[in-house]
Amino acid sequence: MNPTTNPESAEVQDYQARHEQLIEQLRRFMGGQMRYVEIWLNSPHPDLGGLTPQFFIDAGKIEVVESLAWAMEVGQPG
Repeated sequence: MNPTTNPESAEVQDYQARHEQLIEQLRRFMGGQMRYVEIWLNSPHPDLGGLTPQFFIDAGKIEVVESLAWAMEVGQPG
């Protein structure tokens, strides 16, 4: 079985934990509203070349969205 698709693998579990932390960070930043988080994740973003944050999450590049979320939180331009 491919370790990147096995839900028991450390790699998948780490990615899931990072995803949960990212969603929680965004939820806090957006006033606790998951609806706003979902809208933001699925909206094209100029700092991502017009792609959506969800595109990068789905592509296994969560670090791109983590960096953007951090920059938003600290007020650093993209």
